Amino acid sequence: MESVFACNMNALDKTQRGRYNTITQTLKDARQELQELADGYAFRFKAESQLILDAAEFIVYERLCCPFFDFELSVENAGD
Repeated sequence: MESVFACNMNALDKTQRGRYNTITQTLKDARQELQELADGYAFRFKAESQLILDAAEFIVYERLCCPFFDFELSVENAGD
C-alpha cells in the first residue's frame, strides 16, 4: 500500500512543534555536509551523543507530519 504524499500540519501539538523547531535549528547549525542523492539527501554530523539523539527525535516528529518520507540513521565508527 502506497502512502499519501501530503503533510499533516496538525500532527504536532504546540509543545512538539516548539521542540521540533529547536531540534531542526540545532541540526542545521551542526550539519557538516549535505549531499544530494538520487533518492533524497544525506546529511553528515559529528557522531556526538546529543546530535544522534536530536537526529532520532527529529525523525520521530517528522514522520508524524510527513509519514511518506523514508529515513535512515547511521552512526559510523569515529576512529577513536
